[in-house]
Amino acid sequence: MTVVGIAIGVVLVLVVLFLTGAWRIAMRPFGIRDGDMTVEKLGFRVSDEADVALVHGICRAFGGGFNACIGERSDSGWERFSDSQDVHFRPFADEGAAMGYALRAMPFATPGGFEACFPRKRPAHVYLHYVGLGFWYAMRGAQFEKLVRVVRGLDRLHGGLCWDGYGFKFGFFDYETHAERVTALRDLPGYAAHVAHQGLGRSLWFRYMDDPAGLVEAVGACGAFASDAASGVGLAVAFTTIERIDRGMVVLDLMPEAWRADVLLGMCFAFKARSLNDRAYFEACLERMGPKRAEAVVRSISECDAVEESVRSEVDGALTVEDCAYYRRWRERLKSWLGEHIVYAYEGVFDCAGPEQGLKPGHPSALGAGV
Repeated sequence: MTVVGIAIGVVLVLVVLFLTGAWRIAMRPFGIRDGDMTVEKLGFRVSDEADVALVHGICRAFGGGFNACIGERSDSGWERFSDSQDVHFRPFADEGAAMGYALRAMPFATPGGFEACFPRKRPAHVYLHYVGLGFWYAMRGAQFEKLVRVVRGLDRLHGGLCWDGYGFKFGFFDYETHAERVTALRDLPGYAAHVAHQGLGRSLWFRYMDDPAGLVEAVGACGAFASDAASGVGLAVAFTTIERIDRGMVVLDLMPEAWRADVLLGMCFAFKARSLNDRAYFEACLERMGPKRAEAVVRSISECDAVEESVRSEVDGALTVEDCAYYRRWRERLKSWLGEHIVYAYEGVFDCAGPEQGLKPGHPSALGAGV
């Protein structure tokens, strides 16, 4: 066989490997191994048996989603893995798969390609997809400049969630071992720093799940971004304990008054996400919450949707996706409504004081006035 013949043969093999996706099998050694993410290895203050099982279940789903994304020949491979997970853990599998997008699509990864492969294809997990993408850029060595460019090409509202995933990574993996990386989140450009601290707050729930006092202290240590971290705690607690919401309330009842509107904001986003993930599962969880709390959840989701639609309809040349301006409006307007209408922590809905204004927390007529 001539040199030319050998070269042609090699090219043909490479083309076949590329077209069939078989080359991705070579990526499997770069996956997340069983045991890479455990309570003990990560140094989490989690000791209750049920809580340990929760954390490990989430980590297995996330790691498995990432591994399936980078190592399966076709998209249907990682989709099958995600769909095979217990309904409670399925969103984390999609999040892990989204983290693997850049590796799977290299060297052709683009913001548009990501959205075509994930949020538009599997809208039930839309929020988790953007979080997972941000997680990837944090794993790649704090490439915030590159993430700014990526976010610029994403959905103008949901793209900001990438910064949540970015901040989550540093809290989840580096909080105690590389504190300087966590502190550096405060220097992110514009509102991205606030969204990143929401992600950091989510990670603090995992770190201090069985140490509520330590959790409150860690949130307070975020200084000017403590309220953002508190919203992340509310999000993580509501999302992970929706099957046993009273477990989460034990922690949230200890949150200082100054953070409570932010906690409600995070909880609202969590409930909204769960309502998208699997409607039947979400409604079953609602039934276990009791009528007052369920009504508060349904009302807040409706308002979340209304605010999102309103923000999306606004055209303002000064607003850009990379500075999270649209996401900021969504958070701030929803937070204001929640503080006036939802009894902390989702104990019910305040009675109406008039056709357009609900009673604010602390109003004598509002105490115990859940519907």
